[in-house]
Amino acid sequence: MNEKPRILIMGATGQVGKQVIPLLAAKSEPETVAAVRSPEKAQGIGVPVVCLDLDKPETIAPALDGVDRAFMLKGYSIDMMRQSKDFLNIAKKAGVMLTDFAGSIRTSSGTEPRKRSESTGSSRLAAFSNPAIRSERLS
Repeated sequence: MNEKPRILIMGATGQVGKQVIPLLAAKSEPETVAAVRSPEKAQGIGVPVVCLDLDKPETIAPALDGVDRAFMLKGYSIDMMRQSKDFLNIAKKAGVMLTDFAGSIRTSSGTEPRKRSESTGSSRLAAFSNPAIRSERLS
């Protein structure tokens, strides 16, 4: 893997990803890579873009080329759980060493996502992007 951490941000054009990308891109480390289903939507995002569609597992391994960390949203439906499992299995084979998840939980009305506090999210992101933090491969 690279000396400089290479982090794949999944859903880079979504609500969370489009906020995470500039935070990481503003740092000299890590190298940030945006994973998107539609590269056209990512024009001007400011970091390298790879195509990754969890409905097409064959796109996962190529998107992980050279990546040692990945950030993804953890889904709440059965299909999203299967996609997460597929991703993690392929990431493990690809040598990804650290994966961070952000969960999404809907209220009983189904309309409002419950959000983490900004300070908790910021500190997690800072730790996740720290080049001094190394971990064992996914097991």
